[in-house]
Amino acid sequence: MMNRILAFLAAAILAVPLSAKEPTMPDRTSLAAPAITTINGTPLRINVGSDNSYQVFNSAIVGAGGSAGQIYPSSATQTADMGWFVRVNGQLYSPNFGEHPGGTATGGLGSPADFGETSMSAVSGNGTTNSPYTVELVNGIGGTGLNARTRVSYIDGDNFFLQQFRLVNTSTGPIQATVFLGSDIYLATSDSGVPFLEPMSSSPGGRTCPGVVPEYTILHIPLTPADRFTAAQYNSVWQQIGGGALNNTVSTGCIDNGAALQWNVTVPPIGSVTLLAATSFGEVPPITQFNITDVNPSQGVFGTTVPVTITGFGFLPGTTFTFGSGIQVTNGAIQSPTTATATLIISPDAVFGYRDVIATQAPGGLSAILYDGFAVTDLPVWNYSITSVNNVNIAAINCVRQRFPGDPATNLAGWAPSEGEWFQENPVNPSFPLPPIGLPRAILDCYMGGRAWDTNTGALYPAYCWDNPTPWYQGQFPDARVAQLRVYFAFNFECLGPQPGWPILEENVSIIRTLFYLADPRRCVTQAAPQPVF
Repeated sequence: MMNRILAFLAAAILAVPLSAKEPTMPDRTSLAAPAITTINGTPLRINVGSDNSYQVFNSAIVGAGGSAGQIYPSSATQTADMGWFVRVNGQLYSPNFGEHPGGTATGGLGSPADFGETSMSAVSGNGTTNSPYTVELVNGIGGTGLNARTRVSYIDGDNFFLQQFRLVNTSTGPIQATVFLGSDIYLATSDSGVPFLEPMSSSPGGRTCPGVVPEYTILHIPLTPADRFTAAQYNSVWQQIGGGALNNTVSTGCIDNGAALQWNVTVPPIGSVTLLAATSFGEVPPITQFNITDVNPSQGVFGTTVPVTITGFGFLPGTTFTFGSGIQVTNGAIQSPTTATATLIISPDAVFGYRDVIATQAPGGLSAILYDGFAVTDLPVWNYSITSVNNVNIAAINCVRQRFPGDPATNLAGWAPSEGEWFQENPVNPSFPLPPIGLPRAILDCYMGGRAWDTNTGALYPAYCWDNPTPWYQGQFPDARVAQLRVYFAFNFECLGPQPGWPILEENVSIIRTLFYLADPRRCVTQAAPQPVF
């Protein structure tokens, strides 16, 4: 929260070097500006664009009346040159800066593709700690299989707002992506500043040039620790994002500056990755000195005891943590300024779903919140998606799915419910294996049934033999594997190995396994397909 009114000496402002850049204005005949939802908070007023862009106004800047946008172009009354970016397979996806009515100076990005503007909510909440102002939006990311779900929240009195950026993978394979949060900052009433990195939280940004008082700072704060950063001349920031990597460098001098953060992520199949960040305006906020960035593991089944490791920064010897009703925190210990451990006792009647993790620094008295930091869940279920590697056997794929139909409204991908077993030894006659069960039996019946495999008895026909070591799984357990099946003709009904020149029947069936937790009922009332947890 800002503790003083910001005022700037006119003479000092005039001493600041002025920028010669001019924004490129959009073609009015084809203007497709993003929709906007405005959070009318105090002192910050935040314009959220449906293309994941922002403009921010700060009423605490006396003399400007809060009219100067804190993101360039400062005259842009809708959204400006700040936003989220995602790079996948060499293609950068970004806000639709070229159609912003106030113009743009993001030419250094090159030729990014625009996010798909899918949906944006109205403002909810009343601006309190327990009910922040919140805007949620969904954006498509081309044909990558990813979509972005962003939640912007603000509490009245704070000089920063929070952004939760979640990438959701709707495909059956992992996707590597690079995510950026960047901006061309406009420090109070000047487009020039000194690049700056806040050391405790590694937050890049800019600070007013020498001679301007009181000091004013804009920061991008990585509440999820970032992989790289930059604080540099504004066009260098855009060029670094356009090139795919930030340079971990803080430039010097009083320049027309910007800043950015970078996260390198792998989004699991039918899963998600969530990043948290904040952007501050004015004094350096307390969240840069004390914060929680992660709880591992991030979920636990009700009625169980779960040891957790809590990471962040600014942990002092008396720091305490709470995980909400139904969870008792025991054995808390501060291991270092960035690490704590505890044991959670989850009540059998704890409320299912997410809760915020709250830390209180002692001594010091600062508070920090990791929103949706821990989830109380039911027992997890292993889900499997089935495809084919060497050929796309649609009939066989559909056959496996029909064995495990579940609820078609939530099971369109064709999930199997259990690992199953290829074979079990018969305890009466150990040399004779019992039929396979679960997913392996479905694979064998559907891919080899009617050829070498007897679907009634669950065994090979006598004229065939398994080519050792199949049937088996190969690949990385448990996330992505291949069921390998190789069968050859028996020699006089004896398994003597494949004979020269004799054909071998082979199938390789791709399997992707995902640990799936039931969706949080607060967030997902109905679903068209299994959705990853927030």
